Amino acid sequence: MGRVVRARYVFRDGQFIERKTGEPMAAPDRIASPMLMADVHYKSPLSGKEVTSRSQRREEMKIHGVREVDPSERRVFAYRSKKWAERMRRDHDPNAGKPEIPQDAPFKRLSRDELPTSIAKTISR
Repeated sequence: MGRVVRARYVFRDGQFIERKTGEPMAAPDRIASPMLMADVHYKSPLSGKEVTSRSQRREEMKIHGVREVDPSERRVFAYRSKKWAERMRRDHDPNAGKPEIPQDAPFKRLSRDELPTSIAKTISR
């Protein structure tokens, strides 16, 4: 099946005209209005510069090698506390938020018993 290409319009001189051809938008038999997308305006967390258009936003993202995160890429959120998981109606995972340390890591996470007593007594259970 072929791809449906919608015409893109810009608002000039009090009317909508097709972006490529400059032809005014034909009035349909039914009431319809074009979808308007507001432009962006924010201070970039990457460079600190003001971003005032979508083209500047694309350029900023390209320069810094970043992209938008798709909602399907969002990680599943779980609570370590069973009480909070039930209260917030989320998954319970006792290891949620704990870093995954590979076996060949150049360091070892010490248990409370392996810590010096002066440090171990400052850690609450």
